[in-house]
Amino acid sequence: MDKLYSMKSDFENVAKAVEDIKNMRIRGASVIAKYALESIRRDSRKILEKSRNREEFLENFEAIKESLLRTRPTAVALPNALRFIEYRLKLKSRNKNITKNELCDEMISSIDYFLDKIKNSKKEIATAFSKLIKTKVSIMTHCHSSTTVEVIKKINEDRKVKEVYVTETRPLYQGYVTAKKLRESNINVKLIVDSASGMFMKNVDLVLVGADAITLNGDVINKIGTYPIAVVAKEENKNFFVTAESYKIATNAKTGKEIAIEYRSIREVYNGNLGRLGNPEILNPSFDITPAKYITAIITELGAVRGKQPKKIKEILKKAKYV
Repeated sequence: MDKLYSMKSDFENVAKAVEDIKNMRIRGASVIAKYALESIRRDSRKILEKSRNREEFLENFEAIKESLLRTRPTAVALPNALRFIEYRLKLKSRNKNITKNELCDEMISSIDYFLDKIKNSKKEIATAFSKLIKTKVSIMTHCHSSTTVEVIKKINEDRKVKEVYVTETRPLYQGYVTAKKLRESNINVKLIVDSASGMFMKNVDLVLVGADAITLNGDVINKIGTYPIAVVAKEENKNFFVTAESYKIATNAKTGKEIAIEYRSIREVYNGNLGRLGNPEILNPSFDITPAKYITAIITELGAVRGKQPKKIKEILKKAKYV
């Protein structure tokens, strides 16, 4: 980016998005993608003004894309969104007569398309999942997923929610956000510490979580702590569902082992004097991998994947022309 323009001085909305996403002021795969795309849209006029020709417009978009991609390495909603826009721009630029203004129009159009998809997918998933629920259920959820919250709200609107057990989701307590959002809809919420999920598993009918990435074999990468909850659910014969949009499929990852797991600052775990603890090594992975064998089904807006079904995931990808 330095060889062209300063991100902070020229593309201030994108620069702010980079910092907000990196520092987790903005959380959740879909929310991050939406926020990033909106920041590019707000800076679109400046990107156009700072590009002397069509080639420089493409270079500026490439630099912006790379800056945003470096913020959070694990979740794939943002990379898929950016690569979709990049693909549309490159396709358009094959016409040598296309101007930088027309490329800017294409970028805005692609952003709007993806933003609509983000908005509509949640509603489609919520409607599809609610149809699967025939009686009132108790649910356990982990972390904060805007999609999962939308699903639970829809189930509640259909009068099929007894209560929801929400884990705090340490170390940054994203579960507090989920609890607040559900309480705003007058849903009966029981907030529990992460380590109590096994104790209360017997009280629930199913577990429902979101996803930051889905691999081609059906593994799911989600907030740290998801995997042990899935294992306990399997042991207790409880259904473990994932609700996630198709743009969270990592098209270049066959299994969860191929996804880079983000490690964050140790200060999120312990912000005191480490010497008092004997200077232990502190590990702070932000995500873990839940193998497909522990997952009852992944519900997307383009269909459901039950267990390890790579063929079904490929079918969904064929429908998802924007990925």
